[in-house]
Amino acid sequence: MSRGQTSSAEAERGARLEATPHVGHKTPVRRTRFFCRDDRPQRRLLDLAIVFAFAFALTATACRPSPTAPIPERTVPEGVPAMEPIASMGDYRVLEIDEKTWAVFEPASPTRKLSYVITGSERAILFDSGTPGGDMVRMLGFITENPVTVLASTVERDHIGNHAAFDDVRMLDVPENRARMSGRTYTVPLSVWRRLPRAGFEVNGWLKDGDRIDLGGRTLEVVHAAGQSPDAMVLLDRERSRAFIGDLEDYPDAEHLYPAHEKGMGP
Repeated sequence: MSRGQTSSAEAERGARLEATPHVGHKTPVRRTRFFCRDDRPQRRLLDLAIVFAFAFALTATACRPSPTAPIPERTVPEGVPAMEPIASMGDYRVLEIDEKTWAVFEPASPTRKLSYVITGSERAILFDSGTPGGDMVRMLGFITENPVTVLASTVERDHIGNHAAFDDVRMLDVPENRARMSGRTYTVPLSVWRRLPRAGFEVNGWLKDGDRIDLGGRTLEVVHAAGQSPDAMVLLDRERSRAFIGDLEDYPDAEHLYPAHEKGMGP
């Protein structure tokens, strides 16, 4: 064999050795990357933006109430007139009383709180703003587009918990409430304030016993239920024979009673 042939054979054998995996070492596995290998800062920022946009879309979809959202078992309150579960968002359950009236139920709250959205063609009433920490403003945006006035059946933590988030809050005009005013700000009693995110809220108007609230094609009557607590309020819908009674256990002037808590869970 000539020198040239020998060199050619050795080169060929060397090539085969290089192509043969070494004993004791794994053959490298090519891995697929989800993002571009380009390390430029602009590309990295674009990748991060895509991830955040996708995560935000998932969160928004999960939080938005839907008419077809499943309602977990035992989240319809007991001891109240029949209501139809229609949507949920976080700890809130929206229950339809009729096409213009809804209950917002908080089954996870200690007192299983019920607040009410009562609408007409022009305005809406939120009767009690619920336990503090919830996004009641956002919830209302899915129920009605009417301007909302917030009232409280009484000044307790789970009745006024989100009052400070609203622009139009009215109070029952009684000495106990007037005594806690500083300018236009209502100062919450210390026993209640300790459990609230803020120590007060702005009051935009006052209601007296016997006042009528025109919602547009629907009228509610304000009743001062002094026997329960000094500031207790009932809203009476005489046309539908309904009374939104707060913490009262009974009310004689209406057939259908809507309390502030599931039966047996109030104060």
